[in-house]
Amino acid sequence: MIGIYSKADTIILEKLIDDTNVGYYAAATTICNAWPIILQAIIDSASPIIIELRNVDVEGYKKRLRQLFATIFYVSVFVGIVILLFSRYAIGLIYGPE
Repeated sequence: MIGIYSKADTIILEKLIDDTNVGYYAAATTICNAWPIILQAIIDSASPIIIELRNVDVEGYKKRLRQLFATIFYVSVFVGIVILLFSRYAIGLIYGPE
């Protein structure tokens, strides 16, 4: 069921549009689903410092937590813009012209 659920959008698109655009969509979602590993690495590396700071300085904890959220937000916006601008080129480069 998990496999079907995760591919439901692609299955629905196959019924609505042509195979070429479904292929573009599938390739783009694969690339987009791979990059959050970077966000998880940032969160995992910052978490011990932030958790330790909570026991010592609540205001410092809040400040670092806001910084972490801002970092995640701005990295996400940057990656989203890069994907928006270079997606066709990246898909062609990674998957070839077919």
